[in-house]
Amino acid sequence: MKKSVLIFLLFVFFIFLSVNCIVEAKSNENNNYENEVYEIETYLNSDMVLDVSEASILSGANIQIWEKCNGRQQRFKLQASGDGYYFIKNVKSGKYLDVKNAGTDNKTNVQQWNGNKTDAQKWKIVENNDGTVCFVSKCNGLYLSVHNSGKSNGTNIEVDEKGEQKNQKFNLKRIETIRGKKSIKDGVYKICTVLDKNKVLDISKGSTASGANVQIWNDSNVLQQKFIITADQDGYYSIKSLKSRKVLDVSGGETEKYTNVQQWESNSTDAQKWIIEENDGYYRIISKVAGINLEVENGKTNNGTNIRINYDNNSKNQKFNLIEIDEETKTIDDGIYEITTSLASNMIVDVSGGSNKDGANVQIWADANENQQKFKFEYVSSGNYKIICKRSGKSLTVSTEENEYSSNVYQSTYTGTNNQLWKIKKAEDKKYYIISKYNERYLDVSGAHTTNGTNITVYNPNNTNAQKFVLEQKKYGIDVSHWQGTIDFQKVKNTDRVDFMIIRAGHGITIKDKKFEYNYSEAKKYNIPIGVYLYATAQNVEEAEAEANYCLKLISGKNFELPIFYDVEAQENLDKPTITNICNAFYKKIKNAGYNPGIYASKYYLLYKIDVNKLPVNCKIWVASYGKNDGTVPKDTYRYNENFDIWQFTSTGKIDGIDGDVDFDLKY
Repeated sequence: MKKSVLIFLLFVFFIFLSVNCIVEAKSNENNNYENEVYEIETYLNSDMVLDVSEASILSGANIQIWEKCNGRQQRFKLQASGDGYYFIKNVKSGKYLDVKNAGTDNKTNVQQWNGNKTDAQKWKIVENNDGTVCFVSKCNGLYLSVHNSGKSNGTNIEVDEKGEQKNQKFNLKRIETIRGKKSIKDGVYKICTVLDKNKVLDISKGSTASGANVQIWNDSNVLQQKFIITADQDGYYSIKSLKSRKVLDVSGGETEKYTNVQQWESNSTDAQKWIIEENDGYYRIISKVAGINLEVENGKTNNGTNIRINYDNNSKNQKFNLIEIDEETKTIDDGIYEITTSLASNMIVDVSGGSNKDGANVQIWADANENQQKFKFEYVSSGNYKIICKRSGKSLTVSTEENEYSSNVYQSTYTGTNNQLWKIKKAEDKKYYIISKYNERYLDVSGAHTTNGTNITVYNPNNTNAQKFVLEQKKYGIDVSHWQGTIDFQKVKNTDRVDFMIIRAGHGITIKDKKFEYNYSEAKKYNIPIGVYLYATAQNVEEAEAEANYCLKLISGKNFELPIFYDVEAQENLDKPTITNICNAFYKKIKNAGYNPGIYASKYYLLYKIDVNKLPVNCKIWVASYGKNDGTVPKDTYRYNENFDIWQFTSTGKIDGIDGDVDFDLKY
């Protein structure tokens, strides 16, 4: 009987060993844990996990248990050694669980140490039937154990012989990597706390330094309260201060609750990546590195309250509204504009050298009625415009290589990216700010200089005239006669520089301009809007009426988009009342015939020889005033726009299709 019992017990013992070996063999052959990151919970208390003492990164730092804090010193990566064992690597320090001095005695301490691939750093993971695991050291066959089954912070971790105690059992809690997902469009935002709609995220004191604190403050619509939020290809967001160009950063890349949030130079680490998740109409902003939420400390709403990260608690201090900063309406009509700096009214935005190439620089230059100085403003959406150079067809583009204060502007093929979109904001009467959607910086004349070739950048707003521009849909024209010979109208049209033309019909009461019919028919053929003028020789009202009748004879049966002008410049010996009466006589005859009449005269005549106040209210005035007369627009482009309708600003203009000089005109 005793022999039978002994045989039975031996049988049971061998079955146990077999089962144990099968379990161990199974775990050794299966690399289910490879390269995953875990918290290692003690079975004694699921709130306690393996922890590196004082979050040290030094070799020799002790391994203990501590209540969960989400810290990286409590996270471990399991790496298969290739022989059925694992290395257990601390995420923060990069060092490995190590049996001190490869000891073989019970109660030998466990520490962290630089990786050396010795058996003292290899551990077999034994899976238990209850879902827990045990860790067995390869160097001594002893089990990882919580000293004396302790449950308090700081209880030591050691190795000991296998027992039936719960202090040798652990739960592996895999740290799930939070996946990024695009939830909002890229743009510029204010980040408002739900605690108080008037409080927004703010960089302390508007600092531009790395390490400056992030807080909440009253919404003051200042740059340090605006953030460029952009997603990478994996759906993680960068949150960049508009003022400093630095990004929101979890201090030290730590993962513990209550870790501070600061701004820091961009380095593309996980400490600077965020998941933005919509939740019940609000947004949670979750740190990628820590997996926990941005929050307003203690739910306070005082100015200066700190921003930090903490576990998800579904409280209002972890909920935010993201308000995109965007004008939703058009501010100007689509069309071709010159962009004139407020610093000098004859200096306008210009593409260097009239280049058609991508990358050509943008500058200011004296207004010369060139197509590289004209830009098509076309509304896209949400208050944004694209600005296309008329000559090249390229878009004004902001460089993404930027410094703390400014970014360069050049032209490139339009692709619709944010650095090619612009908001047009009214600055003051007839002046505008032109603001990049990409970085909310303002178009700016470098150094407020007004010399040819001065660079154009975008710069932090400063409310100076260097950032204010007049947008005018200027209409440029020429006036011609037989003195320009036979004009090649196709070439003139192809220059795209002539918006209108005023043609001489004749001289006095007997002389018809030799090129009048040709110029009229060709202008109509090429759809150039035209007006006409008659050179005046009249010395009294009767002669003026006769010249008006002759003009009507010349233009009979023809259509004009612009007025019929009387060219008054040969009456030097007459007094002011007489010349004024001559002008009125011509005006009346032309007006009664159903045309729109006007007077052409020099600035001198209009000041001293004609009483402009006694001309009919609807009489159009075409003034001649040349300044330097060098073919460019004089400095004060707008000096006549309130009192006159057309300005002949030079007699030395040059244009393809006309040999020699030609008068250039500006129509208001």
